[in-house]
Amino acid sequence: MTTPARASENTRQAVAGLEAVAAFARAQAEGDHPPGARPVPGQARERVARTVCALRHLADQYPGLSFETMLGAAGKQYRQPGADRSQAAVAAAAACDRALSAPGYLAGGSWPPGTRDYLQAHATRQGQRPQDAVAALGAGLLAGLRHYADAQGTSFQEALAAGLAAHARQRLLAESPFRTGQDPAPRPASQATAPFTPCATHQGVVVSAADAEWLLVRTAARSYASEFAGLPPDPRDADDEQALNRALADARGLHPNQVCADVAPGIAARIMQLTDGPGKAAELGREHGRSGTPPYCDISNEDEAAALMRAFGETEPTTEANHPYRVLLVTEYAAAYRDAAARRPPPVGSPARIAARDHPRAGQPPAPPAGTDPPGRGGPPAPPRHAPRRGA
Repeated sequence: MTTPARASENTRQAVAGLEAVAAFARAQAEGDHPPGARPVPGQARERVARTVCALRHLADQYPGLSFETMLGAAGKQYRQPGADRSQAAVAAAAACDRALSAPGYLAGGSWPPGTRDYLQAHATRQGQRPQDAVAALGAGLLAGLRHYADAQGTSFQEALAAGLAAHARQRLLAESPFRTGQDPAPRPASQATAPFTPCATHQGVVVSAADAEWLLVRTAARSYASEFAGLPPDPRDADDEQALNRALADARGLHPNQVCADVAPGIAARIMQLTDGPGKAAELGREHGRSGTPPYCDISNEDEAAALMRAFGETEPTTEANHPYRVLLVTEYAAAYRDAAARRPPPVGSPARIAARDHPRAGQPPAPPAGTDPPGRGGPPAPPRHAPRRGA
């Protein structure tokens, strides 16, 4: 359940991230370095972490934005020679701090009009869509924060981890932890070498390594299944794969590639489940329809059915990511149920059966009374009363 006050705080963080992105664009274009933008020595890590946290909230709420994509692009920009954006990043971090400390900043709950219009104009000048422009600026800002951390002698990776952990904690205050509904077997001690830091995904916040592994398998399998079907995978799933992989690697002291290898068998099994699921749902619908078993869902619409989901092991909460597959299960089950039920003969005591017995069609013998066997059916014929004598 989402707490409105906490959700508002998360939105305030997202707006601060947008202000940081806009300030970064201004600093690059206009050389805007406002007074007081340079932080006090020794506070660089905290300032970088706060800005990272705000950018991660921004990616949650700004349409079409992917934090993992921005982070990957930032790594490439950081390695390019002569691409030091640390001063612009300092200005952006200062704008983020001002937005977080401004009271009543979210009146109306929408993006600040001035900032939104500035970024829209920036996107038009660059020939980009607004979400693409914000993504490019966000990547540049993250690269600049990394350069700034280097200059201040602090670890960007530690600041990044702190910012992401703060984002996950804030999300947890606004929503319940993600629950798989499973009772996973405990992992060997060697695979849990460090406490698991809550990991925020588009599907929810996971708070245990077992739940993170379970969700990673489901998320990666969904992406692969989309590719096999010739469809582009959901970018949000790609985000979640990387976040979950990184969280598991940190908790188990493994390289991310080793995490991928460990979960590969589970991903393959889940892909087969996704592939076979619709056919099995249709088979179950036919079985229930033929036997007259009450349906597992309302077969007149495509609403989700808890009983049907349990039958197919879909135990986690419904999310935007898994909703299309669940609708497909319901659709296949309901269609097969309706078809089988329409072909099922009516019960013996139904009005149609009674009318057919009491009012036979012309030329058709009347139905025998209940409890008697019709001619030619039942047991063997009775012997004649007077059998012929032998030799006659």
